[in-house]
Amino acid sequence: MPTKRHAPVSLAKPALVAASLLLATGCSLYKANKAFEAGRFEDAVRAYQDILSADPENVKARIGYKRSATRAAELHLEQAREAERRKDGGRVYQEVRRALVLDPGNALATEWLTNLELAAQEQKRTEESLDALTAQVESHQPLIRTPRSLEGMDRNSRRRTSRRDILAN
Repeated sequence: MPTKRHAPVSLAKPALVAASLLLATGCSLYKANKAFEAGRFEDAVRAYQDILSADPENVKARIGYKRSATRAAELHLEQAREAERRKDGGRVYQEVRRALVLDPGNALATEWLTNLELAAQEQKRTEESLDALTAQVESHQPLIRTPRSLEGMDRNSRRRTSRRDILAN
């Protein structure tokens, strides 16, 4: 008989755990949905990620996560466009990168980031070639004019001299 008493109690524990998990998931979904509705898309992404880490099969959380990540990425791309208008290259790169982290499948962010990285590589190559050219120019010794090199120069350099006089010297 003691086993009969323990059997209902042991069945009640998993049911209680499942009910509390369901309640916690429901509250988390509510908070995530509210964050999405308020336009706090990154907060919603984090909330949906928390739900999915506890319950990877939660379809509502997956759908909410995808919607939130897409919208958050769009906001970051818009901020990148604004930074580009202000000619703030570092901020553009940062915002596009954040958009791509949030939504790795975003083709616009992928292409934009690729173009930014190619432009940065090209600028680096240009700077390196300019540095090399500058070093090359600086390594050549300039012509040094000494007072002796000016001997024989006349202030009247415009006067006419015959070829015979020039070749004779």
